[in-house]
Amino acid sequence: MRGRFRYCVICFIMITLLCLNGCRGATNITSAVWGIDTGRKQMHDYDSPYTVCYQNPDKTYSFYIYASPIQYQQNPKSGYKLIDSSLRKSSKGVFSLENKSNSIKTYFPSDLSQELLISDGKNSLWISPDDINNCGKIEKIDYTNLYGDLVQAALYAGEQIDYVFYPEKTGIRLEIILKERPRDKLSFKTHTAAKVLENQKSWEGETEKTAVVYGPLGRSGNGRLHIGGDIQTQMDDEMCTMVFEPEAELLDGSYPVKLDVSFELYRNKIPDTAVYENQPVNAYLSDYAVVGKHPQLGEGWLYLRFRMSEVMAIHSDHILNASYNTRCLENRANKNFNLGYMNDQWSSGGMVWTTKMTASSPVENCFTNRTQFKISVDILDFAKKAFDDPSWFTESKGMVVKGGDIDGYDMIATSDNALY
Repeated sequence: MRGRFRYCVICFIMITLLCLNGCRGATNITSAVWGIDTGRKQMHDYDSPYTVCYQNPDKTYSFYIYASPIQYQQNPKSGYKLIDSSLRKSSKGVFSLENKSNSIKTYFPSDLSQELLISDGKNSLWISPDDINNCGKIEKIDYTNLYGDLVQAALYAGEQIDYVFYPEKTGIRLEIILKERPRDKLSFKTHTAAKVLENQKSWEGETEKTAVVYGPLGRSGNGRLHIGGDIQTQMDDEMCTMVFEPEAELLDGSYPVKLDVSFELYRNKIPDTAVYENQPVNAYLSDYAVVGKHPQLGEGWLYLRFRMSEVMAIHSDHILNASYNTRCLENRANKNFNLGYMNDQWSSGGMVWTTKMTASSPVENCFTNRTQFKISVDILDFAKKAFDDPSWFTESKGMVVKGGDIDGYDMIATSDNALY
């Protein structure tokens, strides 16, 4: 789809996990491009799984580049359709509900004696929690998730634990609601013919045949967002047992406690990573990053690359605005991000704090616009330099993002976060 903008005189580029336009409170995120104006004319010549383009009333164009798929094709000869993660009645076997429209289908059984299913027609991932005592039948609900956004979800309510599952663009996200301190660790069974990746630990496998488990983050009864804890995995042929051990600080607080985990067929291909002062392991495949000074992780830096050169060609003089947009999961900072150009290539799968790379020079005019839910960073200067560089090294080397506060931090969704 990499084509030159034949129609446009001037263009806005949004490199985004989401784009929120002035939303407040709970926002319905069942649409893959929630928060942007889809009432404009869509320019289908520039469709791809990761991009969408609209013509503005003033004849300029807004071109959105996402980290996770936002569109899909029902077959190779059909046009693209926007992903819709709302729930509808399922026509497949023992399942009660399924996601409305996506090439990756998610299925929810009538009760948890049956497994949940994620399938793209070639590869499948089956999921079942081990502790399902006293969990009731499925209930379709409108649910405000751990981050304050509205989704359509499948609730399996229990006496000590509620399981709330809902579709996202590449799989199923789960919130575990602990009503009281659990007696045992939380465990799940997954089985698949694909390889299974746990974030920060991996087994080799082809990307399109890889399943990923992200998480957990947690929110205590007092509303604070926590690094949720550790995941231990045990592989046995095609069966993987995953044991979640929440942080003691989270369990020692007030209840209910919520834990956020996602199960996905891996589709993101934008490598990013974060390094933390107090964390000796690599943070590749984490679906969140902390930028700034965190009480547990210490100082955190985020390294970013984009996919502009893969999806479009345009003269830099025709770019009116460019911004990097992401979901703010927790905001405890007030100042601008500090962005820097990278002078060398870096490894998203191997870099840690002791091997971190520093920027060669600051990115100019990178004002940070923040709300309770969104962080948007002006990267117009970076985008223009990237399109002016015929080698594309400017884009492939990317940038590093640091916090502007001495003590504050932002927890943000990374490019591996398929919810946003």
